[in-house]
Amino acid sequence: MSDFCHHVVRSWHLCINYLSEVLCGTGQPLKKEHFSNQGNCCRHLMYLFSMILINHYLCHVISYHIVLGLSYHIRWRRDKNIQ
Repeated sequence: MSDFCHHVVRSWHLCINYLSEVLCGTGQPLKKEHFSNQGNCCRHLMYLFSMILINHYLCHVISYHIVLGLSYHIRWRRDKNIQ
């Protein structure tokens, strides 16, 4: 599941990178220094927003739905085999 979450984080960062290009109007890719206190405020906020969204929503919800879906699928197959 951690590989999956890592992929989600990576994808979300690419999305945030694009949004920051458009919204912040800066023609530079995201770099580590942009996330420091001295860095660009807009990019810093975008980074914080993405981290909050990923950590507290996306990974938990997606992994929960995958587990839920698998358990329903296993139960359905088991019930089908019994009949």
